[in-house]
Amino acid sequence: MQISLQKIGVHDNKVGREALIEHLEKISNDQTNIIEVNMNIFTYKELPNKPMGSYISVTRESFFMGPGGGVRLESVWKGNELLSVIIKEGKKHNGK
Repeated sequence: MQISLQKIGVHDNKVGREALIEHLEKISNDQTNIIEVNMNIFTYKELPNKPMGSYISVTRESFFMGPGGGVRLESVWKGNELLSVIIKEGKKHNGK
């Protein structure tokens, strides 16, 4: 992820982290960017009788711009909790 973000001019520093956090917070409640909703079922292996649990995850798609280009992100959320972010593709801006 770090290399992909560096390619668009977003670095692992305070400014870069704040920009990414701001973007993710902004898109976290946008109902127009949902591309998938899943019911996830799991087993509580540490509890007696190993009961089942479940939660709903929401996958959101967004475009994150840096000073040198942008990347398409897929982020997976459990309520307001960010579970994962995957960079799907990106384009470098060549100034033309």
